[in-house]
Amino acid sequence: MPAYLVTKAIASGMFMIMAAIWLLGLSAFDRRTALVGNGIALVFLAITTVLLVADLERPERFLRILTRPQWKSWLTRGAFILIGFSLVCTAWFAVELGAQLGWVPEGVAEAARVPLMLLGFPLALLTAIYTAFLFHQCEGRDLLQSRLMPWHMGVQAVMAGGAVWAALAGLTGQVMYVGMVTVPLVVASLADLLLRIAEVSLSHQSANGRQAAWLVRHGRLQAIWKRSLVLSALAGTLMLVLFASILAWLTGVVVIAADESDAIFSDAASSSMETLITTVIIVTPWVTTSAAILTLIGLFLYESAIIKAGQDVPNA
Repeated sequence: MPAYLVTKAIASGMFMIMAAIWLLGLSAFDRRTALVGNGIALVFLAITTVLLVADLERPERFLRILTRPQWKSWLTRGAFILIGFSLVCTAWFAVELGAQLGWVPEGVAEAARVPLMLLGFPLALLTAIYTAFLFHQCEGRDLLQSRLMPWHMGVQAVMAGGAVWAALAGLTGQVMYVGMVTVPLVVASLADLLLRIAEVSLSHQSANGRQAAWLVRHGRLQAIWKRSLVLSALAGTLMLVLFASILAWLTGVVVIAADESDAIFSDAASSSMETLITTVIIVTPWVTTSAAILTLIGLFLYESAIIKAGQDVPNA
């Protein structure tokens, strides 16, 4: 279950961030980025499906969900949400790949792009959060029924997807794109930490919820819980420092341009800015990759602690 929640967050978060950037006009559309983003989302959706079926222990039960759906169950709703999201990702990937290879007219690809993003975004969001509503149907698992859970899973999707996007942009040398993705990633990381603490610290009305929360804060799951907080906080700090460095890098570009055109700044200042620019370009892949790894491990540890605590406390 913890791995399934992480892979689901990566797939949905990557799509939401990619679609939001282009729908809001924050960056020019890039087909290669769309192919990579949809391709990775599809890979993690496939992993999510495999983990979901494996968690059911009997694969034929998943087919029964599709052939005899119980629409009041969020297990059924979630399965169809995953299918719908997968179909949209596949369609967008196929259209862009076809246009890239010359099999699909460019006009068709342009006409289909925005509708697919608009359709895919809510499906991606539902993919990210539907498990929270499934938890609400788990009787006697009060810690997993927090009203904060849907919001938290949406935040985690932005965090996980943003971490993977930042790592990809850093490894390919797209420093400007790293700066763009870092903003939602840092905000989501901070919100995630606050929501984690709130979920186990707020008062729980039932003995089941109080006992599960105690297991996380003070019991046998305390070590996993604390590691998740430390790793996630470290990842967020790395990205915040990198964002500040990129801002300084942008300032350096302006300084050097002004220096060359107006001779306002000294040679020493320009040399310092050039050194900063070179440093940022060199360290960005290392920082983004490290932050992504720490983010995903921290998220996995959190999910492990919260799921174990919610399931291990006896119902009676």
